[in-house]
Amino acid sequence: MTKRELIEYCLTLPLAYEDYPFDGQAAHSDDGTWTVMRHGSNKKSFAHIYERNDKLCINLKCDPFKADFLRNVYKDLVPGWHMNKTHWNTVFVGGDVPTSELYDLIQHSYDLIKPKRRKKMQTPIIREIAPADYPKLDDFLYHAIFIPEGEEYPAREIIFQPEIYVYVKDFGGKDDSGVVAEMDGQLVGAAWARIIPAYGNIDKETPELAISILPDFRGRGIGTELMNSLFELLRKRGYTRTSLSVQQNNPAVRFYERLGYVVTDEKKDHAGHDDFIMVKDLQSDK
Repeated sequence: MTKRELIEYCLTLPLAYEDYPFDGQAAHSDDGTWTVMRHGSNKKSFAHIYERNDKLCINLKCDPFKADFLRNVYKDLVPGWHMNKTHWNTVFVGGDVPTSELYDLIQHSYDLIKPKRRKKMQTPIIREIAPADYPKLDDFLYHAIFIPEGEEYPAREIIFQPEIYVYVKDFGGKDDSGVVAEMDGQLVGAAWARIIPAYGNIDKETPELAISILPDFRGRGIGTELMNSLFELLRKRGYTRTSLSVQQNNPAVRFYERLGYVVTDEKKDHAGHDDFIMVKDLQSDK
């Protein structure tokens, strides 16, 4: 089976399309180009097709229990290369995985990422953060970490690195402000601001903002509600602007721009990522 034949099979799935995000141009031949197959409705990827060490490979999402079983059955099915190894497999095409099994795995991956019917849920309650909520900020801090597509999720312990944990450590001081989103008794999002020596700090009078939504609740407008509520809280507390730091390749940059943030500086973070420093004037849209 050639790379093109594999792509054409993926294209038989409803609304599937091919993408070339890592090369800047499409390549329709069996070369080293990394082809990403996506669902047209949500843009989520279900297959990554590429050549490595002269072997045609395909990364496919998989239920973790199913993945563990299959890895013990086929030697040419291994934990996903450059992917979350719990949820993705790499199949060496033309190996001991039968073509029929490969097609089933492509369908399985597609089914996992295609849009699901959402249950009707209550409107989130946006309220000021309470002391009982402070311990939950650790979880929100972890979910606030930007992971580019194709990279593995880091261990949760990463949040305890001093330059990251400063965003939540000993939260509750006089310069700390925050709001949370609650649905059915569960906190599903949080936005908070502190004057701290962190990446986005610009002076001793401007609080730096952070926001995090649990993955299952993204894309519902909760982030916008949280941000606007936090802006209002900061105004009431006498602040005239707020800052933040965001990786330049993070799609959230456009979200912040829509909310009135502007880029004022660029710098590298502790891991060498290129970051924007963005500032919002809280007085301009009162």
